[in-house]
Amino acid sequence: MWVSSFVITLPDGSSGVYAIKEALRAVPVFELGERVGRRLPVVLEAEDGSTARYWHHWVEELPGVVNVEVAFMNFEDEEQSENVQQPVDHAVFAAEKK
Repeated sequence: MWVSSFVITLPDGSSGVYAIKEALRAVPVFELGERVGRRLPVVLEAEDGSTARYWHHWVEELPGVVNVEVAFMNFEDEEQSENVQQPVDHAVFAAEKK
């Protein structure tokens, strides 16, 4: 599963913003965050990279979208992420050594 998040810069007019948000809500791969001014955070969950790129391009082409900036992307396989060790909290480790 590919998970990515990006920030959409919305147009000035409220009618264009409403149309963009409704288009995104109609597609189950998107989860919308809380809008801040003209910026709308979005999370995309796709089966693979090709599908993720398709949806990213789809968002860029929505009428009224000013810009789309990728904020995060994770394309690890679920099996791989289960085998990855958790990061070490060095502050706790240092405190235990004292």
